[in-house]
Amino acid sequence: MTMKPSAAFALGLWIGAVAVAAIGAFHLRGLARLAQEPSPQMVKQLQDKTDELQQLRQEQTRLLAEDSRLRQTISELKSDLDTMSLIETRRETRDARRRIPFRANSEPPSSAPADESWIADAVATGDLNALPRLQTAALQGNEVALNALALLADRDGAEALAGVWTADSLSPTLRVKAARLMAVTLEVNPHGDQFLQILVTAQDADPRQIAAAIDGLVNPSIPTTLGVPAPLRYRPDYVQRLRLVDILRAQVTDTNVLTSLNSAREQLVALASQAGPQAP
Repeated sequence: MTMKPSAAFALGLWIGAVAVAAIGAFHLRGLARLAQEPSPQMVKQLQDKTDELQQLRQEQTRLLAEDSRLRQTISELKSDLDTMSLIETRRETRDARRRIPFRANSEPPSSAPADESWIADAVATGDLNALPRLQTAALQGNEVALNALALLADRDGAEALAGVWTADSLSPTLRVKAARLMAVTLEVNPHGDQFLQILVTAQDADPRQIAAAIDGLVNPSIPTTLGVPAPLRYRPDYVQRLRLVDILRAQVTDTNVLTSLNSAREQLVALASQAGPQAP
């Protein structure tokens, strides 16, 4: 059996101490037999040996204590390594499970086209009960549902559309489209003029929303992919729109917005002339 270095060293010190003690005892017994007093030199040598023996015993005690602490440390490290190994094994097993692709019997919903037939039915029948569901779908990014809210604006005074446009959760892209639809539905929205004035004159307004709203004033059409006829249920009043543009021109200070409004006014004058002799 192989002895640990620390234990072997301690044993060597112990054997040396025993040998020194035996030698000292031999000298004392010799002196006793001769009935002679030891010389000062001999006394000093014996004292030195005694001190050395005491130091060796202390060193032996220290080494034995260190050996005990070393054994305990090794045992604790081994226990920690076993625990870490178990944790790592469990983690690898969990990661391996996560890497296994999930396979369902049918195609995942994301790969299948969204069912928008209910939106087409709501528009075709003018279903007011579908407005909350349309709002939810629009806020989740469904542009078809947003257009459907505009097509149903004559049924609820554009309240559902306005609620979506002002919602914080609406995406920036759809907010621009909603701003255009707010202008498209001007005739059926009792607060449409105020909404557009606030948008166009706000200091921190998004230029894209302003441009979209001005386009909606000149071109009141709603794109749709519903597969059913979905025209506006009302006739745009180009004279009213022209008056609103003149009000906005007097309020804005941004030169780019003013240029866009001037261009819109020219187009609306032409449209109002085609609609009847009421153009100013």
